[in-house]
Amino acid sequence: MSTFVVVSLFLHLITIAVIIYLVYTKPKGHTREDVDEIEQLLIRYTNKMKEDNKHVLRAIQNKPSFEEVLQEVTPNYDKEPVEGVISDSKEAKVVQLANEGYKAEHIAKQLEMGTGEVQLLLKLQQNDKISQ
Repeated sequence: MSTFVVVSLFLHLITIAVIIYLVYTKPKGHTREDVDEIEQLLIRYTNKMKEDNKHVLRAIQNKPSFEEVLQEVTPNYDKEPVEGVISDSKEAKVVQLANEGYKAEHIAKQLEMGTGEVQLLLKLQQNDKISQ
């Protein structure tokens, strides 16, 4: 029985010591200065967001509309290609090299494309010629 009392007293002393330690080391509450600092940070952050939003709105308003861009680009599609002028697109280069007699593997290597991609472009070109 005396062993039980000694162990109990020892555990009570440890518990009291831990409670005292926790009371003195607990985090302090926010002071008024902390609250003011946080409030100022939030105000600065929201003001920065408002400025960024205004900047984005100005940038959007200065950009041309989709219709304007479409009108600028559309006339280029209406024009017939001029004879003797070769397009700089990869598709045009593939067709040109194929017309010169090169095989798909050589064209793919020269233009740094996949062989399957070259073969597909050539088939599409053949289908366009057949449908016309």
